[in-house]
Amino acid sequence: MTELWIVCRRNDRLDPRTAEPIFVAEIGDGGFDAMNRYLMKTNEIAFKYSSYEKWFKNRCTLDALPRRLFLK
Repeated sequence: MTELWIVCRRNDRLDPRTAEPIFVAEIGDGGFDAMNRYLMKTNEIAFKYSSYEKWFKNRCTLDALPRRLFLK
């Protein structure tokens, strides 16, 4: 099962209403560890697509963002 996350640059408040999206992460089975390592290394933050889509859809086109796949 694949889960989608919106990866953003980290801002001061970590607020989805002001976060700047970079790409959409597709997380495969066991890919959460890989994504967490990536986020810590790059100092970025991720918001779950299904929960936070409403905060981004008025400011940007989420379908136009690049996608990145994270696996084990």
